[in-house]
Amino acid sequence: MKKKKTRKKLSYENKKRLYGYGFLSLWMAGTLVFFIIPLIVSFIYSFQDVNPQTGGMKGVWVGFKNYSEAFGKDPYYRTYLVDSLLEMLRTTPIILIFSLFCAVLLNQKFKGRALVRAIFFYRLL
Repeated sequence: MKKKKTRKKLSYENKKRLYGYGFLSLWMAGTLVFFIIPLIVSFIYSFQDVNPQTGGMKGVWVGFKNYSEAFGKDPYYRTYLVDSLLEMLRTTPIILIFSLFCAVLLNQKFKGRALVRAIFFYRLL
């Protein structure tokens, strides 16, 4: 007669820990694929003269030439860069505060909360 293998049951804390690792690994994979890899590729492209070709892109390494042209020869680049950074510094806190306000508001219990949530999240899609 064969002995039945008894499975060791996971405790509730270990199950929660595994779920946490699962959600964290999905976030890490998304960050890697959709943010870190494109950021590195864009950084590499910034040191190349990139031209579209049939079947892809062809890049010729030019080093810091692109940066020296942007900062040294283009009279508007610094102005645009400073304007963009100031705009980002101005709008980011506003967006964060508004987002947190909406999250707290939608998390409160009130009459019609389901309807308000449905309308709010429908508008985001």
